[in-house]
Amino acid sequence: MIKVRTLLFTSFLIVTIAYIAQSNALDLRFSLTIDDGSGGVTAEIFYALGSEDPNVTEGFDLRDLRQPPGPPGDYVYAATLDTGLTLIKDYRPFDSNAPDLYYPIDLIAYDVNDIGLTGTSRFRLTNPEELSGVPADSMAYLRRYDANGVFVERYDLRYPNNYSIEWSVIQAQGTYATMELIIKDKCLAANIDGLGRVNFIDLAFLAEHWAENGASIIGDTDGDDKVNRNDLAIVVETRLFDCYP
Repeated sequence: MIKVRTLLFTSFLIVTIAYIAQSNALDLRFSLTIDDGSGGVTAEIFYALGSEDPNVTEGFDLRDLRQPPGPPGDYVYAATLDTGLTLIKDYRPFDSNAPDLYYPIDLIAYDVNDIGLTGTSRFRLTNPEELSGVPADSMAYLRRYDANGVFVERYDLRYPNNYSIEWSVIQAQGTYATMELIIKDKCLAANIDGLGRVNFIDLAFLAEHWAENGASIIGDTDGDDKVNRNDLAIVVETRLFDCYP
């Protein structure tokens, strides 16, 4: 078995969500390891910032802080798709009035012998209590893709059994998976036609694509690559809501 000696990346995402009277920081931290059964790996702190500063642009920002190059040996780390760099801190724009954040990140393995790492990959939310800061009318979930960019599974972070995600990897070298953290307002997700109010037109779009599977399907409001009763529940829940009051 290949031993994973060093972990460079562990957690990402601080999103600032402003309420009417005050602003509360949302600090979601994740750890990443590939465990070959030889023992634990000590995690270093990593986080990223969601900012309401209008000068912050999507992706790379001059205030991003990068980790130094990894030490000799085998290790795993994560990097944002837009920079390819291992980050300590990253800024992302965020609209507190309509939370809709898309945060993709590559999971990368490095084996000094170029054989690849084999074992159990674990992606774990280390402070689930922070989820209480996500507005009740928003969804918070992860989407996992394999090394070829094929969607694998969606994980609803409202459920404790999704705080720790595990899957087997064999000879992982380079980008072996991609995780997307998404916080999305339910009304915006259910507003399929984009005209503001969730109504019978959105239900008609949902019915037209009912039971379809695949990427970017119209009516897939919850991001699981399926149009089913879960999407219907979201549309019904927000029916007659005006998403842009």
